[in-house]
Amino acid sequence: MFWGAGCAVQQYRAYQESLSLQAMQQARLVGLEDEALLTPRGNPIGVRLRYRVQYPERAIALLASHPSDPLVSNAYWMPPNITFRLVSQRADLLAGGIYAITDDLVPEFMPGFLTRPGRSTDRCFSWASRTSNRVAILDTPAEPLHVWLSDSYRQAQTAHAYALRRFYVGALNEGARECEGR
Repeated sequence: MFWGAGCAVQQYRAYQESLSLQAMQQARLVGLEDEALLTPRGNPIGVRLRYRVQYPERAIALLASHPSDPLVSNAYWMPPNITFRLVSQRADLLAGGIYAITDDLVPEFMPGFLTRPGRSTDRCFSWASRTSNRVAILDTPAEPLHVWLSDSYRQAQTAHAYALRRFYVGALNEGARECEGR
């Protein structure tokens, strides 16, 4: 009896995962806008993306049944291979199966109090390979942010170029600091 129920649950989960993958692959990017992500004090620390994704009609119920799952699983990076962390995501369902999504992103070197607001008090920058990497990163000219949307392998880039040094200075103005050994 339990074996049959267990198989049914596994089959149902596999079916849902298959539908979810199909929905992501059939999703259509409707628009992408970007602007600097500002702190409440007006300091730039990252990028805010606003975009709309249209899902096939049958995917809406599936997406609504899993409100805690992220609608999209994106990757964000900027030359020279700096990744950005998603610090918040908001999604609103509009008419016609379109979700309006807002992602707030900060560079990976930002301190914890900016990447995990309210959950971290760490004010130290986090550099992958100490100061030599820091200098190269901060001297990089302004570049657009590259975005891979979900499992559909759609690539986009922001309309605006962003300088990592500007985000660094914004974080310093918020109280971030360089710490020995990081």
